Amino acid sequence: MIWGVVFSYVEGRSATDFIGAALSVSFIFSSGFVKSIAETLRINFNLSEWVGTVCNRTCFCNPTGFFYFLIGKNPPPAEEDIELRSTRCLCQGRQKQFIRLFFTGICCCHMYLCIFLLYSGISGIILSLICGRNWDN
Repeated sequence: MIWGVVFSYVEGRSATDFIGAALSVSFIFSSGFVKSIAETLRINFNLSEWVGTVCNRTCFCNPTGFFYFLIGKNPPPAEEDIELRSTRCLCQGRQKQFIRLFFTGICCCHMYLCIFLLYSGISGIILSLICGRNWDN
């Protein structure tokens, strides 16, 4: 969800590919950074996991709002960017035919992914119960 919101501001520019790559790297880095801050809060202030999560989210609410405000101040794409890029539109005609033609395959791939994720989660729970070990650590 956050990716879509942020990327909607940078899409359609001549540097969109570079900005998207930088955005990917920043999301990977920020994931680890937020987890480190949460663990630091939890250890230093002796917080439970639930209270630590709330405090961690509270720490990042103001900076997130501030940066959304700043990204909203970006100028719209220049005329050259608009000419070089095509606009996105709703599925029509040929796109709908493509989806109808490959609908079964798309559904099978989606179901396979869901079953794989469900199986891996259930097997992790079973292993933790059998071995008596917390696999999150």
